[in-house]
Amino acid sequence: MSGVFSPDGRWVAYTMTGRTMTVCVEPFPATTPPVCLEPNMADSPKHPRWSPDGKELFIDPRIGDFESVAVITSPTLSLGKRTPVEKHFQLAPPGSRTPYDIIQKGRYAGQFVGLIGGEITGSPAALKQIVVVLNWYDDLKARVTR
Repeated sequence: MSGVFSPDGRWVAYTMTGRTMTVCVEPFPATTPPVCLEPNMADSPKHPRWSPDGKELFIDPRIGDFESVAVITSPTLSLGKRTPVEKHFQLAPPGSRTPYDIIQKGRYAGQFVGLIGGEITGSPAALKQIVVVLNWYDDLKARVTR
């Protein structure tokens, strides 16, 4: 589930389900077995997304948390230390679509795009559109009084 290719197209990261849920990475096309995160009892790592340079993955490890994981591809594939990352968007439960992405190219490369709080309301036509807000945090600060 949730498979994504690295920016250079040489690696694929995905969520593997079974006895436990975890995130795995393997070469594309597959030439060696996948390397997977070792979840602990409180974890269910999912929803991997690559950084623009392909050197780290961002994952949703457990309810409410967000982490980055270093991806080392030379001399052999391995996954490094998991590091907490601050987020300003919603995450989704296991089995749901990934509600965020990372801009890969251009002026905003490396910026996260995701759902923020609120309800889905309005007409069916209104629900079929996507509104993109750049610099949304600055816009939000300007609209909220202290």
